[in-house]
Amino acid sequence: MLRFLSLCMVGILLVWCSSTPKPDTTTQTWQTEQTQNNTDTTQTKKIVALWDSLTAWYQLPPEESYPSQLQAILQRQWYIYDIINWWNSWDTASQLKDRLTRSLEQVQAWDIALLVIWANDWLQWRDLQQMEDNIVAIINTLKQKELTVVLWGMQVPTNMGSDYTRDFRDAFPRIAEQTDVFFFPFFLEWVATIPELNLGDWIHPKKEWYAIIANNIATFLIENWIVTQ
Repeated sequence: MLRFLSLCMVGILLVWCSSTPKPDTTTQTWQTEQTQNNTDTTQTKKIVALWDSLTAWYQLPPEESYPSQLQAILQRQWYIYDIINWWNSWDTASQLKDRLTRSLEQVQAWDIALLVIWANDWLQWRDLQQMEDNIVAIINTLKQKELTVVLWGMQVPTNMGSDYTRDFRDAFPRIAEQTDVFFFPFFLEWVATIPELNLGDWIHPKKEWYAIIANNIATFLIENWIVTQ
């Protein structure tokens, strides 16, 4: 059964990577009504979500993406932050590193960065050491701009071999320790391989999937004093 689920997940992600439409822009900002009515928005702190196609809102309203739901959760608890959804469906760690280098003026306007970058490196069989080096470079760029960085770890199916699976999983805590950033071991905790949380194509998330992720992130940010009221 585990092997079957692993193969299914590989097939789903391969279709996902090739079928997700390329966005017209790599940067999206969605604000809740409370923030839109705030007259002093220049003082509102900003969290940026750095990720690939999973941060998009395929077949859903943009306010149902996980960054938008995260912003709403935080603001209901009086943590007033704007969430910047800086997704690009095709990003590898190398491409995200280059995007940051070209957009340093945007980096300077952020306060907290939520970093999850892995899927396209894995699906394109990128060298794991190069992926690790690129993620370290991304984090160093963010920290040089005095951002607080949260790195989410990821895991891959075991069908690629136990050594690869182990090396991929172990890369993320090693990166977090090396760069001294906040770390959450598995971004897809409580949602991975659960068909009921995906749309009918079994590829793209439902609102409920995003809600679980947003709640996980909000809890982590609050419990670790990363966000402040």
